[in-house]
Amino acid sequence: MPLQNIRAVPHPKGNRIDLAWTAPEGASFDGVLVRRSATAYPGHPEDGEFVAKIKEGSTLADEGLKSETVYYYALFPYSGTPAVYTTDRRNVISAMATGPYGSAGQMYDLLPRIYHRYDTSFPPNPTAVEEEDRDRGQLRRFLDIVGGELDQFQSLAKAVLDFHDPHKLDGSLLPLLAQWIGWDTDFRLKFSSQRNEISNAPFLYERIGIVPTVEATVKRLIGWESRTKEFFQNVFLTNRPEQLNTRMILRRGGTWAAEGALVSLDYRYEGRASVVSDKNGNLLLFYHTQRGESWDVWCKEIGTTGAMSAGMQLSDAAGVAKYPSAAHTGDTLWLFWNEFDELSNTWRIVMRRKTDGEWQEPEDFPGATASQRLPVAGVDADAGLWLFRSEQDGLKYRKYDNGWNVPDAVFPDDGGKDPRVVADPSVLPLKQEKGLYVFWARREDAGQRKVWSIAYRKKGDLSAGSGGWGPVKILPKQAADCDDREPAPVLNENGEIELFWGSNRSGNWTIWRSILEDPQNNVWSEAEQVLPVDSTQRAPLPVMRGTELCLFFGSNEGVRYQSSVYTATETVDNRYAGSTTVDVRNARKNNLQGDFADFAMYTYDTGKAQSDWYARDTVGVYLTPDTDNQELISRNLSRLGYALSKFLPIQVRPVFIIETPVYREVIYSRDPDKGRDIGEFVFAEMEVPASDQYAGAAAAYSDSLPDWTWMFSAECETGEYIDHRTGDLSADPPVTRYRTWHTGINRGG
Repeated sequence: MPLQNIRAVPHPKGNRIDLAWTAPEGASFDGVLVRRSATAYPGHPEDGEFVAKIKEGSTLADEGLKSETVYYYALFPYSGTPAVYTTDRRNVISAMATGPYGSAGQMYDLLPRIYHRYDTSFPPNPTAVEEEDRDRGQLRRFLDIVGGELDQFQSLAKAVLDFHDPHKLDGSLLPLLAQWIGWDTDFRLKFSSQRNEISNAPFLYERIGIVPTVEATVKRLIGWESRTKEFFQNVFLTNRPEQLNTRMILRRGGTWAAEGALVSLDYRYEGRASVVSDKNGNLLLFYHTQRGESWDVWCKEIGTTGAMSAGMQLSDAAGVAKYPSAAHTGDTLWLFWNEFDELSNTWRIVMRRKTDGEWQEPEDFPGATASQRLPVAGVDADAGLWLFRSEQDGLKYRKYDNGWNVPDAVFPDDGGKDPRVVADPSVLPLKQEKGLYVFWARREDAGQRKVWSIAYRKKGDLSAGSGGWGPVKILPKQAADCDDREPAPVLNENGEIELFWGSNRSGNWTIWRSILEDPQNNVWSEAEQVLPVDSTQRAPLPVMRGTELCLFFGSNEGVRYQSSVYTATETVDNRYAGSTTVDVRNARKNNLQGDFADFAMYTYDTGKAQSDWYARDTVGVYLTPDTDNQELISRNLSRLGYALSKFLPIQVRPVFIIETPVYREVIYSRDPDKGRDIGEFVFAEMEVPASDQYAGAAAAYSDSLPDWTWMFSAECETGEYIDHRTGDLSADPPVTRYRTWHTGINRGG
């Protein structure tokens, strides 16, 4: 029900606003509740500050206000007892309270004193005027008429100085202030929200084109949750194959960390790293990566607290230096790697030592007669250094004995069969007994195709010759058609042989582990996936640091960034993963197509429609609506398309992807007929003796007071009444228990 002729004007005497209104013709209500706020129009009868309840009349003088402050009033007609209020958005008005600056007194003081002497006509009826005017002459009282207006002029002029402040400006002028900075006002918002938007607009303008700004715009305009993805990261590039960055995950007390931590963005396409632990528990990580035009071997130190040093280049190859392997013997750190000789088209092994904290110059591994690849170093229980490497005629090894003068030994046949060491050799020297294990990968027949499998065998002594080797055994598989590669053994905290390897058993390449329970009969514990993820994980590298196991591995997982400004925003950067192509055998990754988490690469979409996603100029906005109303969804998308154009670079276009809606369930709501919040109702009835002398009187008493509810305690025979209008309790008259119930009204939300 809208009131008519609502007015609010500042009083010339200052610190006061006079309100007036007119009841519409034929309207019937008991009175009007007036509430005010200094920020926005009160939205309901309990919002803002209470001013007055006017039962008779249609005017109100609101006094004691702060000068140069805009006050917002809302009027709520009400009827009945308890009062039932009517809320109408049109029953609002605002005005600025002016201040008393004494202009009349200043003008009076400037007049010649003779005017003061003869200004003696005081009010004939002093009680008819305000107390301050009873001792003033007619000239002084006359100047109040002009002075009051001048005071208002001064207040209005003073208020102009704050027109740049959105938190002090009159809410009706906020669109003008927004227009000065090119901000589109959303008139559906309350003044307080409009003020916040204008205040934050320059901050958003400074960050045009970043993901948090896009998400903040979506939240501001339509209130939906959103996620933003830059699709240029899903565009396939032929000159950027899939890249593996180094990550690490810890295991303490048999429990793995929740996720792996990024160690280095120095990528590689294949091959494993190497790691050793010094006497202080610091880890030295050796890896190969490409910087500029060449591949080189680098080193990074990881402290016990997780602090990482900058990378240090250790090789200086003109072309390619790869496949590092390191080992400690006494006070000497040995490092081996492969370098490719373009003149002879062969691989050679280069070694470098670190003694007394200083790296010596690189030197060729002595006695190289052919192309040697994939050096693998290990130190046995007697501190003897072993170096295994692959050559064209098989796996060979040499033991260091005060020099590399011992002849090479050849990996022997397995009962007349070629052990077929094809790829990924690794060595595990035993600590409690004389011997070592060698693991590698080779292809095995599996029906219509060959699959990668892991083979291993044990050397039962530490002689430098070819004797002492046991039979070749194959790591068991759960499925014959899966690939297992890149074995990496370690003696874990319990002294067991624990093997880590890369496998596609779950659909994509991830890290798996198993423990050798019975070496004699090739019995392994059930294989367990270390991290069930969708990204690729290859080339595991475990190392023990005390009782803590550190597992390094190569991964194409995107890099996550937490916004330091918008702390709720997290972005994933997949640029460092290279081009991850579609694998028809990887159903797990293929099912992500179109999903926010999809990191596969696709050919360029040249179109400009909403269905053309994969391009360098598109940003995907994944929206979670709170409704299934298609008309409303379409209307919101149109609004977003226009608004986001102001917060994205000119060459970028947004595409909108609707995710599964989230429906909002309202538990408590407003009852428009009663004007109060709907609450809970609990009813219980109890039989009492018919001789109860108060039963009839109590029931009649309760029925006669509809605004009261009869309340009882379980321990007493008498009850009390609660008045829902005031919340007061009354035990008059005391009654014997007859019927009990309880109604709870959520008064005030």
